[in-house]
Order: sequence, then structure tokens, then C-alpha cells
Amino acid sequence: MTLTFPQRRVYTGSSGTADMHAWPKFGASYQTGMTNPACDPSLWASLLRDAGCDFTRIWLMDAWAIGPNGDGQYAGVVPWLRDAAGVFDFDRPDGRYDQRLHDYVRIQNAAGITVQCTVLELYSWSERKQGLQWVPNQDIGPFRKNRNGVRWGDPDDPTFFSLPDDVLHAFIVRVCDALRGLAVAFEIGNEMPEKEMHQRIDDALLRQFTADWRPDVTVNRQEDTPGQYANMQIGWHYDRIAYHGRDSLAYLDEDFPDEPTFRTFRELWDSDTYEPSRVIMSTDGCRVNSTLRPYDFETLGEVCRDHLRRGFTIEHQSQVKMRPFLENRLDLRADFEGDWLRSLRA
Repeated sequence: MTLTFPQRRVYTGSSGTADMHAWPKFGASYQTGMTNPACDPSLWASLLRDAGCDFTRIWLMDAWAIGPNGDGQYAGVVPWLRDAAGVFDFDRPDGRYDQRLHDYVRIQNAAGITVQCTVLELYSWSERKQGLQWVPNQDIGPFRKNRNGVRWGDPDDPTFFSLPDDVLHAFIVRVCDALRGLAVAFEIGNEMPEKEMHQRIDDALLRQFTADWRPDVTVNRQEDTPGQYANMQIGWHYDRIAYHGRDSLAYLDEDFPDEPTFRTFRELWDSDTYEPSRVIMSTDGCRVNSTLRPYDFETLGEVCRDHLRRGFTIEHQSQVKMRPFLENRLDLRADFEGDWLRSLRA
């Protein structure tokens, strides 16, 4: 397959383009939008732009895209080809993935939106996620069902201690080739443990960057505690940290008695030991016990406005992600919270 990437350039924030180095940002995400062919990237960019967003996040790997095999799963864009029995082959990249990734990000950039690309998610292979509601059977995913003898997870520790392996190295090279010159940031993983693994994956990313294209690198740990900013050496080792926020301002005074310096987020946020523009608050984790209306938008709005006042980036995980699980369809126009997002900046 011949890929048809338009001529690449470095986006520097000129009119109509995104600036990957301008922070803080304000955004919303449908994290599997790139891998889900039902997500029209032009419509998504339009909805984001009209809501005042200049930031969105996507997963580069997506456990749900290998279906349809169950709730929320779909025949999506997957990086590798597989045979009629569903056995993946890491020696046979699917160029349609590279093209979709490039086009999706280019369209967001043209609307002034920087895209943060999450390299790893745990749902495809980690025992930490197996058996949770709507999580696909990992044994039919690429990291368990392949002809190359690769098995991630089961148990998890050998995988965490060895990544990036040859498969992940090759994948990072492909992704960077598809994205080179576009306005992106990279997030090493979503809810990821193993500090040393972060460093190794960061090294693999940095080897693909150039003087003219040097995306920022974000970390997101499994522990959303006040100590992670210092622990991960944000501003020195990594560009920024994303954490999963809480659904009310009560989170500010939650006590973390084992933290070495700041026992509450209020103590950290009121200190001068961090740069606000290096913090991303994701509303992942802020959902309430509902389905099609998974947020208490009034109290969540208070949390978001407090973060905006402090100079943080907001990344709202849109409720559009819920309808595919409940009704096996995607409806961006009906479910996107544009009015609510606009109200946060009013």
C-alpha cells in the first residue's frame, strides 16, 4: 500500500494551525476516535474548535478496535494485519493505520488543535484491567494472539520490566514517521506503573525526534497523588504530568498520609514547587454512577474552573465514549458537551 501523506511541515502556531509547544491548553477527548472509523475527524475537529478547544487526546493502541466481539467493540483501525483466524502478524504492518493516524492528526491541527497521543493502554493486555465491565477478552488481542511468539501480561511484571520490546520499538518508529512535522505531544501510557519503563519508552521516543520536530512528552502514573510531580521530575525529565481529577473540590483536602512532602493537593497547588502549565487535569476518573450522563456537570465545572484559574491544562474525557457501549453507535453531535465546555471559559 502506498501512503499519501501531504508535504510535512513544522506547525508553529500560525493562523489556522496548532502550536504543540503552547501551554496551558483546553481540550476534550474521545480517546478511541482515531481508531474508530465511525468518528469523522473533520466533524470532531469542528466540534472541538467551536467549543474553544485547542487540545485533544487519542490512544494509539485500542483494545476495543479488534471487534466486533462484544459491547463497545468495533471493526477498527489496527496497526497490524491478521489472518482469517484472527492471528496477528507483527511483521505485517497495516498501512491503513498509518494513513488514518496521519490524516486524523493533520485535520485536528488544521483546526488549531494539538493532539496528545497515548502510546500504551492497559486494556489490551494487562491483568489489572481484565474482567472489568466492557473490557475485551485480551486473549484475542494482538499482544496475546500473534504468530510472533509475543505475549504481554499474564503475568504483568515481565512485560513492565521489558518494554519497550522489538514490537513496541518498531511501533514507535512507525508512529513518529506518520506524525513527523505535525503538532503532537506524546503520553507514554495511561495509568502506567514502573518508573523505569517510562524512562526506557521516553528514550525510544526521543531517538525519533529531530531539531525541527520535538514533541513534548507527558507521563500519567497509576497513582494520582500529590507526590508524583516531583517523583517523575516534571520539567526536567518529562515535560508534563497528567493526572485523573476528581468530581468535586473536596479532592483538594483528601489526605495522603504516606506522601513525603505534600499530604494534600491543596498544599501542593498552593506551593511554589511546580509550574502550572506542566500539569494536565483529565476528567477521566470524574465519572459518576450513570451511563449516558456520566458526569455531575455542575460540581465538575467547579473543579475545572478551579484548575483553569490555577493555570492548568484541562482535558475533558467526553461522554461520547459511552454510547458505543450502550447502543453500539457513535453520535458526536448529540453527545458532545460543547455548551458545557464553553461555559467553563465564560
